[in-house]
Order: sequence, then structure tokens, then C-alpha cells
Amino acid sequence: MTRRARGFTLVEMMVVVAIMSVVTVMAVRVYSRGARAERLPGTARDLVAHLHEARHAALSLGQVTRVRFNPQNPGVRPSFIVERLDAPNSTNWFPLGPRVQIPTGAQLCDLLGGAILTTAAPSCPFTATSAVCFQPTGRATMSADGNCPGATAGATLALQDEDGHNNPRRYKVLIWGLTGLPKLVDQW
Repeated sequence: MTRRARGFTLVEMMVVVAIMSVVTVMAVRVYSRGARAERLPGTARDLVAHLHEARHAALSLGQVTRVRFNPQNPGVRPSFIVERLDAPNSTNWFPLGPRVQIPTGAQLCDLLGGAILTTAAPSCPFTATSAVCFQPTGRATMSADGNCPGATAGATLALQDEDGHNNPRRYKVLIWGLTGLPKLVDQW
């Protein structure tokens, strides 16, 4: 009596593929949920790092620098970039690093108008180009038109979810006027 080598049946193969598909879908959902949850705090930390970079460049180069914010336009996500002024009386700005895109599902909000330490409702998203300007002394101002120097000493920015949650996550970034030091305030 000889034994025949037996393989897998079509039904067994289909069951294994179906189980693997279900496990893969569950893993992707868990991973994407975790990545989405970290997106907003990561962007807030990036913003603070770029503000520190602009302040340090102004102090070390002895030139005016800015972090310029571009508003959201149809088909274009909002972004920010660190730039330096070419010369004291120049209008030419040169980038000091790459442009940073605000991730999908997040809003960069404008708190112009003296809302430095309040819980005032932000204007979301940005509606016009604006900038946080740093002088060679370290002093920071907020410029409503993106040109430096700005009229408002210090600045307050906010990042929040735009997902429509009843209790959206929000992060406030305070930039002190005299020193230009940025500070991240979580969940305000």
C-alpha cells in the first residue's frame, strides 16, 4: 500500500487567506490610529523647534529672521518656513531650511490681536500670510502681512484637529515678545 502525497485543498487555502486579510486590516487600523494621534503633537513640536531655530539664527547671524506661515488655499495644505533677511534694508528673504507642511487633519490657527496669554478662540485656519519675526536682539513680533518687523510684540499660535470632534485636541505656542523664546502649552 502506497501513501499519496497530499497538498492543501482550495477551501483550506481560501480560509487561510481570509484570516490573514482580517488580521492585516486590523493591524493597519491600529497603526494608522496611532500615527494620526501622534501627528498633531509632532507638528506642534516641529513648530517650536523651527521658532527656536529662527531665534537662534537672528541672534547668531545678527540679521532679521522670520517663520512665515502660508495659509491653506484650495488644493494646498498650509505650511511654514524659516527665512532670513538678505540685508537690513532689503526685501529679499532666503530660506534657512525646508518648508514644513501642516499634516492633513490639522489646522494652524492665528491668534493675532493681543491674545497672548488668553484662551481666546483662534481664527482657524490662517486666512492670510503672516510671520513671527525675530530681531538680532532676540525680540519677537507678529506680522500680519508676513513682512517684518511686526506691530504686535510676541505672538500666540495654535494647532488643532480639524476632524470635527466635540473636544478637539489643541496646542498653543506662546512666543514671548522681549526674549523671543517659544513655549508649547498642551491641551488648552
